[in-house]
Amino acid sequence: MTAPIRSMPELLDALRARRDALNISHETLDSISGLQSGYTSKLLAPKPIKNLGPITMGPLLGALGLAIVVVEDQAAVAAVKSRWVKRKRPQKLEASALMLKPPETQETSEQLAKRQQLKMWGSMGGKASAKRRMKVMKKRTRQRIAAHAARKRWSKGK
Repeated sequence: MTAPIRSMPELLDALRARRDALNISHETLDSISGLQSGYTSKLLAPKPIKNLGPITMGPLLGALGLAIVVVEDQAAVAAVKSRWVKRKRPQKLEASALMLKPPETQETSEQLAKRQQLKMWGSMGGKASAKRRMKVMKKRTRQRIAAHAARKRWSKGK
């Protein structure tokens, strides 16, 4: 089953074919994928009631033991290549490229010490910054924050 899929109906047909090849019920697919009971029937019906979306696609593909591979369609490229217009703005760098530091921008000892200090404060959670914030804050501001927090706590029970 390696036919090219170019539309949603073709994708649904491929999913139905896989379901039939495995000879499993929609209820089984629902339980394996974690979807609510009867949801697969709505997705894979001859006239689907629900659409396959970002929340349902992954679990359903996993339950069917499938993965989607994106490949270039040479016929489609030939048909539209003349209409492609290059970007004017540069493309964003990948995250892996941003993480690599060139040797000339290595941290100085002062920057390293500052980063370690911030890391230590971060590991303490909000405790250190909250205490410092309360020391710096005026009494009236602290009272307003405390009153607001109390109102929120007591309104949860309603």
